[in-house]
Amino acid sequence: MRFLGLLAALLFSLTSLSSAQLNDPGFLVISGFSNQELLFHSQEIQQTQHVSDLGTTANVVRVFGERVFVVHSGDFMTGEGAEVWYTTMQELSDAVLETREPNWTVLPFPDFSNPWDIHVEENTAFVSLTGSGSVEAVDLWNHDPVHSFTGLDSPQGLACNGDWIAAAESGFGSGTWVNFINMDDYTELVRMGTPRNPVAVTADNTGRFHVLCSGASWTFPPAPAHLKRYSSSLAVEETIELTDYPGAIAMLTDPDNGEQRVVVGDEYAVSGQPLQAFDAMDYTPDETVPDWSTGWTLAPTPTGLALGSTTTYGLILCDSDWQPYEGYPVTMTEAVVGLAYADFSDFVVPDDASIAAIPSSIVLEPAYPNPFNSSSRLAFRLPIGGMTRLTIHNLTGRRVATIVQGDFHAGRHEVTFQAAGLASGRYFAVLYAGGSREVTPLTLVR
Repeated sequence: MRFLGLLAALLFSLTSLSSAQLNDPGFLVISGFSNQELLFHSQEIQQTQHVSDLGTTANVVRVFGERVFVVHSGDFMTGEGAEVWYTTMQELSDAVLETREPNWTVLPFPDFSNPWDIHVEENTAFVSLTGSGSVEAVDLWNHDPVHSFTGLDSPQGLACNGDWIAAAESGFGSGTWVNFINMDDYTELVRMGTPRNPVAVTADNTGRFHVLCSGASWTFPPAPAHLKRYSSSLAVEETIELTDYPGAIAMLTDPDNGEQRVVVGDEYAVSGQPLQAFDAMDYTPDETVPDWSTGWTLAPTPTGLALGSTTTYGLILCDSDWQPYEGYPVTMTEAVVGLAYADFSDFVVPDDASIAAIPSSIVLEPAYPNPFNSSSRLAFRLPIGGMTRLTIHNLTGRRVATIVQGDFHAGRHEVTFQAAGLASGRYFAVLYAGGSREVTPLTLVR
């Protein structure tokens, strides 16, 4: 993982939240460097709830739409465990309310590939692999490769401006490229040379990329569509010399006027780099940045910025004027290794939701999407655990596919039906569990 020295971990007892208290804005936190946990810290009541055990190599948590992704770099000695876990916000909410571990889908990568960062567009995940020297585009429906951008020198940070994805090619000190990937057809558009070790990148609301390099921050304009690979005509608009070598970058947005500032910090307190910020348009230094301690993980919020410390274990939530919200900073019991803003307010449930989340009988939810072209999601809920079978039948009643068959625990489960080899037409999904049966229709359109 990124931090090579393993710190002793102390698992702690968290204050229990009532069922309704999960349903507000807050933060998903990767806690600790060993025996890691994914936690949810409620912004409203400033309490923290265990969400999931993560193992020992998680280093990034990201939220894209209704899905949550955790990047695991893999064991430093054996290379095993290089993978990305992902699930839905709803599943995390259900798991907390039902006091169980969430169901994760695992996207595996080769040993020693060292996944570093992730960006997701619709159902395609872009993952930078520092060990393999590539950025991999993977279809999240079936885990098939979409495109592989190889021959890179330890790519790390990823960002998207809506049209292009930028990948900072660090080389762990020797890298000199920023790679721009065309979102139209997922081909590499251009590699722009830089003289200094690019490690992280973010995009502002005008489409410009801000690339954090060793000792400097570079600004690139939106990449013109006509540029060819390895073109050098993509000019750097601005270079700002920074103190020492920060490793974290984020965009701070004023919700009132949309003005933005680029914030940089020393992610693991390697150099003692103080927190710095600059206007995103003209790079005027922000002289109002507080003198907070180093070692920050940064996460933008709709109204400001969240900062989690790997050294003091502090968690700060501030507005766009750097004013901490009431009750902050708070101190976590372990280092804040990963941090992402998460709004669970859509999952409004009554106080007795921990009981209501478990149905009194089996439930097979409507398929989505439906009609569908090649794959559709099916979700079902079980009142008690036991043997469960989910099958697909045609209009004559003949079974044409078995989606799941096995022992499932009580609660909600979600699976994907791949309709490969089936003709267009009407089908039925049939759920058998606990001596009961539920049916829902599907329409396949080729």
